[in-house]
Amino acid sequence: MDLESAISKHAEWKVKFRAAIGKKSQMDIAQVSNIHQCEIGCWLDHEGKQQNGHLPEFAHLIDAHKQFHVAAARVASLINVGQYSAAENMLNGPVYTGVSSQIATGIMKLKKFVANA
Repeated sequence: MDLESAISKHAEWKVKFRAAIGKKSQMDIAQVSNIHQCEIGCWLDHEGKQQNGHLPEFAHLIDAHKQFHVAAARVASLINVGQYSAAENMLNGPVYTGVSSQIATGIMKLKKFVANA
């Protein structure tokens, strides 16, 4: 899997959320919260686990990924109940941006560790 592409795909969630806010449309909470459905989640569950499951960096990445989907589901829930300002604030707030950054950082650390091994 192209991990750089996966980082971009996770970053696209912010675009999807902003589009839903702008259109005042509903989000599928089950899809947003499912850690196994996205490209990174599929990789973590299978290929990534087989190749890197023994590494502490991998465990940190799994945790950050779970936290990201929890935060994303909160944003989607706010959108679904019409709290668009609160959803936008959460997208720009420390929790969502923090876990989003942790995923990107975690992937880069994992790539660096694997490249140096």
